[in-house]
Amino acid sequence: MNSSKSTPQKIFDFLHANILIIIVGIVIITSILSTFAILTEDEEEKQDNKDTVTYEETNKVYLSMDNVSSLNPLSSNDLDTYYISQILYNGLFKLNDNLNIEADLVDSYSTSAKNGTVDIKLRKAQFSDGASLSADDVYFTVNTIKQIGQKSPYYNYVDKIESVYVTGSRELTIEFKDKNDAALDNLVFPIVSQQSYQIDENNVPGTGPYKYYKYHKQRILTLKPNKHYFGGEVKGTIVFKYVKNKDASTGLITADMITAYLNRNADSDADAEDKNLKYTPVISSEAEYLGFNFTNKYLKDKNIRKAIALAIDAENIINENYGGTAVMADSIYYPGFMGTSDTGERYIVDQRQSSELLKEAGLKELNVDGYLVDSKNNPVEFTLVVNKSNGSRVDTARSIADDLQKVGIKVKIKSLSWKSYVNAINNRKYDLYLGGYSFDKQFNLKSLFSKSKLKGFSNTDLTECVNRMEYALTAKKQAENFIKLDGLLAEETPYYCICYKTYGFITVKHFESKSKPTFFNIYRDCNEWVWKKAVSVKTDEK
Repeated sequence: MNSSKSTPQKIFDFLHANILIIIVGIVIITSILSTFAILTEDEEEKQDNKDTVTYEETNKVYLSMDNVSSLNPLSSNDLDTYYISQILYNGLFKLNDNLNIEADLVDSYSTSAKNGTVDIKLRKAQFSDGASLSADDVYFTVNTIKQIGQKSPYYNYVDKIESVYVTGSRELTIEFKDKNDAALDNLVFPIVSQQSYQIDENNVPGTGPYKYYKYHKQRILTLKPNKHYFGGEVKGTIVFKYVKNKDASTGLITADMITAYLNRNADSDADAEDKNLKYTPVISSEAEYLGFNFTNKYLKDKNIRKAIALAIDAENIINENYGGTAVMADSIYYPGFMGTSDTGERYIVDQRQSSELLKEAGLKELNVDGYLVDSKNNPVEFTLVVNKSNGSRVDTARSIADDLQKVGIKVKIKSLSWKSYVNAINNRKYDLYLGGYSFDKQFNLKSLFSKSKLKGFSNTDLTECVNRMEYALTAKKQAENFIKLDGLLAEETPYYCICYKTYGFITVKHFESKSKPTFFNIYRDCNEWVWKKAVSVKTDEK
């Protein structure tokens, strides 16, 4: 008799011995198969119910605005009115991307820096009500702003004008009070029509690409193309919607309720990324800089000032202390000012070159603590003052102290209250100070380079070039003067510009523009903006 077990018996014994393992395996396999089935069904359901998004081009641009007190271009101090006015009105001149002068309502002109005068011939243009532009309108505008006085946002420009002489229907001469303060960038205020202007009116005709159409306070402002615009045909409509909290504008962009928004917050890039919106950085007029006390025997030496600039890692400061929302600059002037090829690389951190310049200035390192001393073995130490209420600058002060320590310069930081900080600056109770400056679009820096600010500084060529920027020079002559000035700024380093802050121009994803906004004209060329509105079409379920 064969004693070996039959095959069925062997299978039974195997199952009996390994029953637990088999059960666990079956459970695992079943779970995997079930999960796969669920995922497959979910994916099929998603495909069945997926929204197919298409886009259609629209001729309406939607923007947000505050509750303005007035839309009068000459008297209103509302920021929104200031920006909106630039697409409704033209000035005699305007500023280009590089902040140089360009003719706007001017057909031709000549200047006399010696006399502080400018002779102008106006272009042929019409206001939105059909009235022709004349020299009398310029005369009227200047005198109206003077009558409004300091309440007008353009009073500081017009107050420099002594007289406007009308010499023909489209010819005039403007004479400035002071030939040393007669730059053409004073002539960028909006020109209005004398026959249709009223101080309290919200609907003042202009010569710009758009005109007022409808206005409901705290609701909506609609602008339509100005058919009389001298710049050619304008298409589309601009609708400004009243938004109580403008920071909510980015949320409204996601719903296509707002087309574009200039976000001035430091986290504007993160906000755009979070909402999957298009983001374009716009250089602001807000500069962060390091100032020097030129009465300090060490800081009078331009090599030491250059060495300090080369020791500072501005790129790291921008990333760590300003959240990456800033750009480096070659000087205290706006990046690319007057068309210069500003790359922000004039003072790229170079500790080796910094140390060499410090040696050339007669400073040497002691082995005891690694800090520098002068030829008489006196320690070199600087006091850096900063406003303690500004967190970014306090952090920057610490970064600068750390960077300068690497080249042997000891820095003592004084974080002061605003009142004490201002007092320290005014009384020169500092060696270095961290400051910020929000420039007007004219970029008149005479105050920063005045004798009181630059006490102890001695380069008359540089200060003369700064002053000449405010003379009645043509656009070409002004650019030539700045090229010379830029070279002197590189040689002397009277200020070290750490960065210029950036704003965020946030738009819908499908948005195109030939040019991007500037800090002084955020709706620039908006008549050429092209955007597509999202349209969702749900597919049929299978």
